[in-house]
Amino acid sequence: MAARSCALIFLLILFLPLPGCFAHQVVEPTALAVGDEVRVRVTEAEAQRLAPIMQRENRVIQGRVAEIHPSLFLDVVVHSEVQGAAVRNLRQRVEIPSASLLELERRSLDRGRTGLMVGAGAALVAILVIRQLTGESGGDTRPPIDGGSEFLAPPPFLVTLP
Repeated sequence: MAARSCALIFLLILFLPLPGCFAHQVVEPTALAVGDEVRVRVTEAEAQRLAPIMQRENRVIQGRVAEIHPSLFLDVVVHSEVQGAAVRNLRQRVEIPSASLLELERRSLDRGRTGLMVGAGAALVAILVIRQLTGESGGDTRPPIDGGSEFLAPPPFLVTLP
């Protein structure tokens, strides 16, 4: 039971951040600043034009604003590579003409969702600590009352040396 509850709590903590702490809000191009993380929807023709660069045709493009002129310049991830525990992203700067933009959304921190996730994580850790301290999740280390012997499983294999 203890291993099962620990595994459940571990999985909840592991998958808790998957929904993310971010939300996307529709904005006008004039409200953007260099460095903003954005998601843009582009025309089909623009998606086809960017397909060789992006290595796929996609009408929704996510990236970081690099420059704002009459066109929008985004640094977008075109390739990700896992190196040990880290992920290395290869970025490419792409130009998206204003006429090709259908919708523009800025990524921002959702304080409510972030607070819920931090609270849920703290509650899960508190439950785990309380269960460990109250002994609800551990085995009994006292000897049997009737003086019986404990069942000991034989070793999986035996090695004898000459």
